[in-house]
Amino acid sequence: MEVVRAEVLGFCGGVKRAIILAEQEFRKNANRPKARLETIGDLIHNKREIARLEGLGLHSVDRVGDVSEGSTVLIRAHGAEKSDYEALRSRKVEILEGICPLVRDIRNKIIEYSEQGYFILLTGDAEHSEVRGLISFAGEGKVIESPAEAHEYDIPEEKEKVVLLSQSTWKRETFLQVAEIMRTKRADILVEDTVCQATLDRQEALRRLIEQVDAVVVIGGRHSANTQELFLIARESGLPVWYCADEEDVPPALGQYERIGLSAGASSPDWLIDKIEEKILMQADA
Repeated sequence: MEVVRAEVLGFCGGVKRAIILAEQEFRKNANRPKARLETIGDLIHNKREIARLEGLGLHSVDRVGDVSEGSTVLIRAHGAEKSDYEALRSRKVEILEGICPLVRDIRNKIIEYSEQGYFILLTGDAEHSEVRGLISFAGEGKVIESPAEAHEYDIPEEKEKVVLLSQSTWKRETFLQVAEIMRTKRADILVEDTVCQATLDRQEALRRLIEQVDAVVVIGGRHSANTQELFLIARESGLPVWYCADEEDVPPALGQYERIGLSAGASSPDWLIDKIEEKILMQADA
């Protein structure tokens, strides 16, 4: 058996930056036993990496009201809602900005366009934390989740200026379809493609990998939007494909294939990818 890795896989720059910020904070607080680093929700969508960080001293809380007074709050790579920032500033906490630079840029665009009187349209998953955070900074806005919804949605006639942007990890094909539909409704709509290149690079690397292998394993957290998209791309190829959150998910059935392709979402650390590859190779010897 041979395991072939996609040319691009694992941590993206935004996630890696958030992890580095957390680790730097742990080192800084090594001699400060009362120091506490918290996040609102999991820092990234990977339970094993979260468990590692919790072992170093990271604490996750469900909402702003649960944040400990005097703590440092690390904002996740997905960012946070405007109301969360405002609530944190009203409390005696330090804010450590871990938002992905690209997500921050999209947020800044939304703020700037809103100040100029634009109505904001945003393609993406309305329940995703990134999207909830981004749209909260729009003076007026609407999230569009699919081309079907775009067909059904009519931009209010009184909105003289309209701009369309996207969730960073959204599928570009879907974004372009929505853009085309919205242009038929408003020819003067401004469209900005804000889909993350790192996300696209992983998808294109997987498509190239599919041509070389007999089966595919996609690594990542089950709540990770970009990992889910990788899984769908692999499944659409017709090849056997498995979703593995950790090495315990590796199925014995992989032992029957000669070349296994390995892809991983942006929240998958190198150490976990290595463990899963080792487990896959063990299936060949079983």
